[in-house]
Amino acid sequence: MTINGSVGLGGKNGKDDSKKIQLALNNVLEVFGGPVVPLKVDGLPWEKTIQAIRKFQMKQLGFSDGRVDPNGPTLAKLNELVDTTDFLESLAQLLGLSSLPGVAVDPKVIDDLYATLLPVIQSCVLAADATLLLARSQLDEPSSGSLFSKGAWDLVNRHFALDQNPDKRKDFEFIRAIYRDMNALLHRNTSKAEHTFVAFPGRVSAADLVLKRNAVAVAVPNGRNLTGEFTVTALDGTKITLKDNEIQIFQPFQFQPQDARVVAVIHEMSHYLGGGEGSGTLVDDHGYGWVDKLQNLSPKLKVRNAECFSNFAFDAKFHRQPLTFPA
Repeated sequence: MTINGSVGLGGKNGKDDSKKIQLALNNVLEVFGGPVVPLKVDGLPWEKTIQAIRKFQMKQLGFSDGRVDPNGPTLAKLNELVDTTDFLESLAQLLGLSSLPGVAVDPKVIDDLYATLLPVIQSCVLAADATLLLARSQLDEPSSGSLFSKGAWDLVNRHFALDQNPDKRKDFEFIRAIYRDMNALLHRNTSKAEHTFVAFPGRVSAADLVLKRNAVAVAVPNGRNLTGEFTVTALDGTKITLKDNEIQIFQPFQFQPQDARVVAVIHEMSHYLGGGEGSGTLVDDHGYGWVDKLQNLSPKLKVRNAECFSNFAFDAKFHRQPLTFPA
């Protein structure tokens, strides 16, 4: 891996170079200094990327300047560590195997997503919107209204803490707008007017699939309003072109239980339908997990946290926590 300019704090931060570094950091195991939460590969080296660079540097090099230079020690160490399958490839050869098998996204997974999963996801989104409509009367008079509206308001607060939010009316409408846009996006896809959800076209090592914390699905923030493309390089040197306005479904998706697939797609749609960096409407990743793991997020961050959108929609439909594999 080479880069043309520095990436990180005080760097030139070219978009392609930044994406390379974000991808590389995501491919470093946490025990070796990789990020706890995978970075968005968006070419925008904001604070999370700089923090990930610093963490990697402290673990591997004993210093932390938050920048990766083209000919510097941080890039050299990344190139040494990003391919964690070297040892296993050598072992495969000793066992008489030409190589470890690669895993692609099974086309049937995308067919099933459109045929059976998107309708379930749409029912969650509709349940979320219906709950918000029931809760609306509580915005001004929380003590009034029916038991149904009070119950809906309690559910909204469980996930978004609007009762503690000084901009609760504005943020209530922001939440509703995201779910309405989700419903429209799902309708366009189920009616075959659009094909937003696509299989990642590359393959990953079977060892990587087991050893690494791989993304299940990924969307570019504000993807619905973008028309660009970006290129990533596979371990075998193959160039893979991805579109900003598509939501990529990755190999681990096919091994997840249905609950996990549902919340993953809703999570990524909230990124895709939110605004871009600096817009004030970016739906980011401020925290992961169920309600108990997000309780320390401020009300303002909850309204712009993708996990809150997926949890609320699932809870509104099924009234329980989704079944997911441990992180």
